Amino acid sequence: MIKHHVPRAWAALGVTVTMAAAVGVAAAGPASAEGSGPPAAFVTDPVTPFSLVSKANSEFVTADNAGSSQLLSNRTRLGPWEQFTLVGNADGTVSLRANVNGKLVTNNGGANPLIADRTAVGLWEEFLLVPNDDGTISLQAVVNGLFVTTTQAGGTGPLVANNAGHATAQTHFYRAAMPVASILTAQANGTNVTVDRNTRRISATANDNTRLTERFVLFDAGDGLYALRSEGSKGFVSADTNGNVPLVADRSTIGLWEKFTLVYNDDGTISLRALVNNMYVTATGPGNMGPLTPSGPTIAAGPNSPQRFTLRGFPSPQNAALKSNLNAGYVTAGPPGSPLAADGTSAAGALGLRFSFATDGTMTLTDAAGTPVNGEPVAGIGLRLRNGGGTTPLTFTPVHNTDGTVSVLCHQNGRYLGLASLSGSGADLVAESDTIGAAEKFVLISQG
Repeated sequence: MIKHHVPRAWAALGVTVTMAAAVGVAAAGPASAEGSGPPAAFVTDPVTPFSLVSKANSEFVTADNAGSSQLLSNRTRLGPWEQFTLVGNADGTVSLRANVNGKLVTNNGGANPLIADRTAVGLWEEFLLVPNDDGTISLQAVVNGLFVTTTQAGGTGPLVANNAGHATAQTHFYRAAMPVASILTAQANGTNVTVDRNTRRISATANDNTRLTERFVLFDAGDGLYALRSEGSKGFVSADTNGNVPLVADRSTIGLWEKFTLVYNDDGTISLRALVNNMYVTATGPGNMGPLTPSGPTIAAGPNSPQRFTLRGFPSPQNAALKSNLNAGYVTAGPPGSPLAADGTSAAGALGLRFSFATDGTMTLTDAAGTPVNGEPVAGIGLRLRNGGGTTPLTFTPVHNTDGTVSVLCHQNGRYLGLASLSGSGADLVAESDTIGAAEKFVLISQG
């Protein structure tokens, strides 16, 4: 059975801004007749991070210098400085919190550049989210009624709430559905999908590289659809010419040709169906390598299917903090040998996790000193995670959920990592669940 996962709509996913038109990046395909914009109302999500990219220059918005400097739209890659959280206020407005320092973004009365340096919400920290017809959102400052815009030529300057309208690309921002760069791998031959540096064409090639040309960011395109943006070309993936030619990653905006349905298959792979022609993305060359084209009427069964891919993130190795989606606690550890628990109050105090990936997409966890995280069997329950303790070496597979969270599947017992009441705190990490629920969802916060 094929599972078509419909995400929590724009409303519940928070807000991330994305790319604007950049040099060498073409315009989008034709607009969708179904309507590409988000709904008029947004529901805040205090846990899931989001990232913003300006439509004016295709660059991510950053809380520069770890939040100590003004907000700029000049970063080509996602990192901790480029992740924010959407905070809902009692009066229906929203505020933005920079994940890198935990501070709220303020517009300083509207006359000065935005900066994340406030600890409490006041009038200067309140915004309205305004949907645009092109699938982007705009931010309107409550204090002066003006819209946040990028400044300077090319949109690289500081963000300031001083624009009377929101009709220009400088006031439009895309939202990332999954604020992490992921690797797309063809299931049939284990080769990574790459973007040609010259032609921007997309193909499955005989390599396992994880360079920028092999990294993609998933964007919410509205109506349960997605778009993919190449970290190498800074262009959205397009089913060019109504899907009659190979995919190309060179579009500056999301239109009909840039929208795909994300299909989760029962074997853990994913498939992509182009909205423009309702065909599945297929590896068309010999040995299931070569160009990717939206030309498959169905998803072929079996391990050699040219329509099946894996989507894995967090290029190896990477330091990160792990935050529970259930209790908003950060994963921490006590003395060596003690259980891991999601009971920390900040990323700064969290266990220094290091995620290391094998070429097959599996990962292992260690602390910052390289001590492995192992498992301790608990009768009738599962494997409890211990830092530097436990008798069972563990390997995991990250599972990307459509709400932007991540779940972690333990290979040793085939169960998902979650919170369990084993120590009275209800925050111990245990691989015990056969399904993904609130207790099995986490936010991974990159720390470089």
